[in-house]
Amino acid sequence: MKKIITPSLIFFALFLSLMGCKKEKDISQIAEESKDATSEKRGSGNDCRLTEYYYYDAIHDFEQIDRLTYKNGLVDEWSTFYGTIYKMEYDRNKKMKMARAYIDGELISTIRFIREDNKIVKEIWYVGNTDVVDDEVINTYNRKGQLIKNESLNYDYYTINTYTPQGNLESWTFYAAGLPVSKAIYTYKDNFKNPYLARPGIEYSFAWVNSAFGAGDRWYSSEQSISYDENGKPYLYYDQDPLKTKWQKGDNGFPIRADYTDKLTGGQIVNSFQYENCNSCRDFQILAARTATNKSLLKGIKGIRNGFPQNIMQRRIH
Repeated sequence: MKKIITPSLIFFALFLSLMGCKKEKDISQIAEESKDATSEKRGSGNDCRLTEYYYYDAIHDFEQIDRLTYKNGLVDEWSTFYGTIYKMEYDRNKKMKMARAYIDGELISTIRFIREDNKIVKEIWYVGNTDVVDDEVINTYNRKGQLIKNESLNYDYYTINTYTPQGNLESWTFYAAGLPVSKAIYTYKDNFKNPYLARPGIEYSFAWVNSAFGAGDRWYSSEQSISYDENGKPYLYYDQDPLKTKWQKGDNGFPIRADYTDKLTGGQIVNSFQYENCNSCRDFQILAARTATNKSLLKGIKGIRNGFPQNIMQRRIH
């Protein structure tokens, strides 16, 4: 099987009341208190944990949901929108040791994570439960410990990542057969904590070819997406306006919803996050946000996104 590239996020503006919910701490204080998403504290089961990541692209009427379940305070299963369920295993230090990938109940791949200096430097993907190697993915880090490149040895692709001075993901560029395919650039103008920090046990998004997506302490305010044609010529795919981004705040500085607007088309995308171990009013509001979304009003202007190259949506195909 293959990894998947994360669809980019464009959001629709919708206001819901936050009555009865307490004011949150400043994000800088929260981030300083819990930078390590896989620390002992996060493994204790006493913090907010991300259980659902919901995405609706109103421009192209595309919907996806990723879900997470937990055991002993760590991610147990990661159910992806593309049909693969990753069953996680950890070492005695609560670090990723292995993942098993299932599709329709069938074991498709076994992934072993190889470490050096407490960083995962290699993923070895085996066919099913055999010792036949399907792929090896090499992870490269800079001196700050940030993932700057992940490269498939068998499938001829790699992704290059850059970071802001504050340590948040600034950009990723995905290459296949030596040619650029897709790129995203992020800004961070708002004060919301990264929901991916609430996935205790998951150190990085290994299920995606752009595995560094979501790295850092903060969630982004806007994303500019660039695609490339078969000759490597770039064109602007969409360009979110950070001044039009609307947020709903959850517990501990996490967003429960962020709504983005595309400068090119005026089209929008709804993205929401659901958690457990958080104030019950947050769970109610995210449900209300989902229910209140009238998709017929969100479709916006269809256009360039229809040409998104589907071949990069799949990572490993047996």
